Amino acid sequence: MNKLWILIIAILPFFVACSDDDEKEALSNLPDNDMNISVPDGNGEDWYAGMPYQPYPGMPEVSQGVEVNVITVDSAVYGDCILTVLQNDAWPWTLSDEDNANLEQLFFPVHTDIKYHITEDYQNFNPEKQPCDIINIGWCVYGLDEAKTNLKQLENKEKFPTFPLIVMAGGDMSNSFTQEIWDLCIELGGLDYEDDVAPYFGWDPDISLSQEQMPYYYPGNVWAAYITQNLDENDHKEDLIVVGRDDATGNRPGPILCERWICTYGGFDILDVEMSGSRYGSAYVAKIAAEIKRRAPHYTNEDIAQLIFSTAEDLGNPGCDEVYGWGRLNPVAIWNELSNRGY
Repeated sequence: MNKLWILIIAILPFFVACSDDDEKEALSNLPDNDMNISVPDGNGEDWYAGMPYQPYPGMPEVSQGVEVNVITVDSAVYGDCILTVLQNDAWPWTLSDEDNANLEQLFFPVHTDIKYHITEDYQNFNPEKQPCDIINIGWCVYGLDEAKTNLKQLENKEKFPTFPLIVMAGGDMSNSFTQEIWDLCIELGGLDYEDDVAPYFGWDPDISLSQEQMPYYYPGNVWAAYITQNLDENDHKEDLIVVGRDDATGNRPGPILCERWICTYGGFDILDVEMSGSRYGSAYVAKIAAEIKRRAPHYTNEDIAQLIFSTAEDLGNPGCDEVYGWGRLNPVAIWNELSNRGY
């Protein structure tokens, strides 16, 4: 019997080593040059917005990344426009000099491993029971009951076996989500201006807003606040990224949303028309999140979110800011950091 235990102890390290090697192999099955996301010939004729995916020089013809599935929930009016952002067929309306110098790393072709699905049903986020790693929500919720119902959809194991990373629009008004407003939201059960706020204060919703009323006019996404403030102990704060506009023209996170807030482009050139809104910015962030997941498939929702937050470009105060959250999304810094980590 003692000899049997000695044999087991002797061969145990071998099995452990094999297990570690298998894990490393599973996480490094991409070609060495997969992190070089610059397209051939830089800014030459081989590069244009919305170009179809093509392998980089020396890359195998069939991409070897782990499949990542993204579901976008929005109406038909916006769905097709959002899809153009996800598929890299839409340019931001305004590009900085730094953006122009890094186009290939900001708007590279979509990898074939990333699958995009659109659903227009706000009451059924995943009617086809598609696999889902990331869900992109482009519209805002203003009632707590609706926020709770929506979250329960994502907790439905039949349709979402693994809870997805939520990338959610922050809203396009011009208000800040303050503690005072969140307290009012809890008291009223929501922040719909016509149904909740105006009746509470005795305001006429049809009369032009005064300076006193303006901060209460759709101040932010209540569903995002419901999650970040862990109301009802829902425990999904680490599964959330809220997206605002980098020009601060839309809603601002205030103290309620700043810990989960990232900024990016607010307007995109879609079919030669400027489409403006944080719903398009959230689609762009969802695309970047999907690329992170593809390269580092073992990353949790919080791993992806923290990589995005930690590499952001400060726009206001260092760190988490009540106007810009963590700052401006910086894909170039993200790819550099992933490369430094071996992905």
